[in-house]
Amino acid sequence: MNQLNQAWGIGYVNAFLPSVRAKMYLEHLNTAGYHRVGPLYRQHYPAGLQNAMLFFTLSGAGTLSAQGRSHILSAGSVAMTPPRIPISYHCSGEEWEFYWLNLNGMRTEQLAHALLAEGKECFVVRSMDSYAETLHTLLHLGGDKHAMEMSVSQTILQLEDRLLTEMFFAPTRKSLLSARIISYLEEHCDRKITLEQLSRQFYLSPNRLIEVFRAETGRTPYAYLKEYRLAKAQMLLQTTDLTAVQIACAVGFSTASNFGYQFSRAFGLSPLEWRKCLRGSR
Repeated sequence: MNQLNQAWGIGYVNAFLPSVRAKMYLEHLNTAGYHRVGPLYRQHYPAGLQNAMLFFTLSGAGTLSAQGRSHILSAGSVAMTPPRIPISYHCSGEEWEFYWLNLNGMRTEQLAHALLAEGKECFVVRSMDSYAETLHTLLHLGGDKHAMEMSVSQTILQLEDRLLTEMFFAPTRKSLLSARIISYLEEHCDRKITLEQLSRQFYLSPNRLIEVFRAETGRTPYAYLKEYRLAKAQMLLQTTDLTAVQIACAVGFSTASNFGYQFSRAFGLSPLEWRKCLRGSR
């Protein structure tokens, strides 16, 4: 494994140099790498690469462009591109940390072309940690690599099967991006949150963020946040003696009057009337 220290950041690369037989019969790796790069990092292949590429983003953000489509690769994103198509990729923030695999084989190439044709070349996985161990192992593989080619081929197939299962065949799957947005909204519900903030936080345009979130949850981020704030307010009215003003502040409403208006509109009673009815029914 070679360490690269460049102006754009730090990289580690492991070259595999597959045998002729591996190229004929197996899924095979040509190179595997890890990069932690800054804004100067940029790669451009007008004629494409001879092999497929898999990108696994750990942190920060990069931008991948393939066949006229561009994708932001934020933490948790995986992207796959087939060989011989124009691609470019670069760091699109302060830093981009990612693993990459330069690989090929009959199944790999078929999968990469199929994902591109469906517009699914970029997607989000449930947990990058579950892939990082496998990627770390491949990156640090040493010794007689030709003797390990069958094992490496099986690892690639298992990796691709896991990605396919997450994308298409899991019984239920809520978008990790939507889950991350929800987590952010709930964690920061006591603060003012704007669509522009969310857009910057998740590296999506405001319109695209709303589109993705609505497709997965059936509501806009603002609608979800308001529902969550009101639900948390109900809990505080039930379990504490905080005043309406204190609760309004705790759940992020700009004023007590706005809180009272939104609460009454949602539940038909003012916050204090709701508390009185609840406690009077005990």
